[in-house]
Amino acid sequence: MPGALRFPYQARMDDLRSADKDRQNAAFTSLGEATQVPVDWAYEVWDDLLSILVVGDNRQRAIGAQILCNLATSDPQGRMVQDVEALLGVTKDKRFVTARHCLKSLWKVAVAGERQREVVVQGVGATIPGVRGRKERYVDSLRHFGGPQTGV
Repeated sequence: MPGALRFPYQARMDDLRSADKDRQNAAFTSLGEATQVPVDWAYEVWDDLLSILVVGDNRQRAIGAQILCNLATSDPQGRMVQDVEALLGVTKDKRFVTARHCLKSLWKVAVAGERQREVVVQGVGATIPGVRGRKERYVDSLRHFGGPQTGV
């Protein structure tokens, strides 16, 4: 659309990589809102987000994981099927809160398509041993309802 303002995703990614927590928060809010719907710039930030999952601090990893999960609906090439392993790695993060934020966002990947659902269900089942009951309810909700159900 000529003349339309383009979302400043690169500036927000710079904010996310910053050590300043206020800039990180602003990036999370802005990117989170922008990625609630499919975007055309997903692949321009995709590899950067994957890198942040590994080299970022705990806040950056948590934010990066959540934004990458949001981008599952902006993935016509199906890259998420291969890259879900990086997200599953964050669910084992040494910082519990970081792992929890990622785990709570994985349903967004699962509802993006049948193949995505399969890899998330398989990965979550293998990633969370010993959490009897909760893990099964989470996996069942992904299988049957396309996302976590409230009140479960």
